[in-house]
Amino acid sequence: MKTHILIVTSIVLFCSSFSIAEVFQTINAPGATQTYVSGIDNGNIAGYYADSSNLVHGFFCDGTNWTTRDMPGAKQTEILCIDGTNFAGQYNDFQGGWHNFLFNGTTWTTIDSSNWLPKSMSGNKIIGTVTFALPAKSVIYDITNATVSNFNYQAGGTAASGIDGDNIVGSIVTMDSSGMHDQGFLYDGSTWTLLDMPGADSTMPYVIDGDNIVGAYQVGSNINFFLYDGLTWKTLDNWAKASDMEGDKIVGSYYDSSGSHGFIYTIPEPATILLFTLSGLALRRKH
Repeated sequence: MKTHILIVTSIVLFCSSFSIAEVFQTINAPGATQTYVSGIDNGNIAGYYADSSNLVHGFFCDGTNWTTRDMPGAKQTEILCIDGTNFAGQYNDFQGGWHNFLFNGTTWTTIDSSNWLPKSMSGNKIIGTVTFALPAKSVIYDITNATVSNFNYQAGGTAASGIDGDNIVGSIVTMDSSGMHDQGFLYDGSTWTLLDMPGADSTMPYVIDGDNIVGAYQVGSNINFFLYDGLTWKTLDNWAKASDMEGDKIVGSYYDSSGSHGFIYTIPEPATILLFTLSGLALRRKH
């Protein structure tokens, strides 16, 4: 009987491991030495990559074709977010300065100053974080009116990271008797809701799509992905830095010994896990 249980356990673990490997896909731009995936929209991904001369270029990929997208006249271009045919990011001029840009599929436009970094965009809004600000500070850029306004929770540091419609997620820094912690937030245009993964020391939402929020949580020195749908917190199987999500697809970047790579992570369906478990039980009954 013990032998049968060990066999079944091995089969279930093998199937689960195999399924996890299948949903995490590494993305490298052709000819790139480093790849960073920043956003996904309508199945299209965008980001930036470094070439063999260590110069950075923006890219757009429709799932098959890779297209380099560089600000005309710029030395380097980083696409940092995407919404439909719109891209936002930063470019470097030949004097060494970095500037924010907006590209609508036809026209490249320099926007605002370079003291904030675009993080995510939705509709006519881009959220960003103020560079080198301690504590962290965030802004909202109104594309229609070409204006920037501060976006911060009370007087504390605020790092906004994802936007979908009127909903914005990110994290703030809190202090208690055990030290400093990151606490997540959801802002719906009028109300701030603080988010804490149960049992976690810190909670850091990164991206939002509809009711789903993906980010990281930390317990001690261990960091993992989470998915929160407004009711339930779930730990996801792989850990890497998420930059955007659409439906069951999460995109971002991770590092290994060879450098930076982009990824697409497909959230496993509960039915898939159940199928593997039932397959193991069926094998057990046969014995």
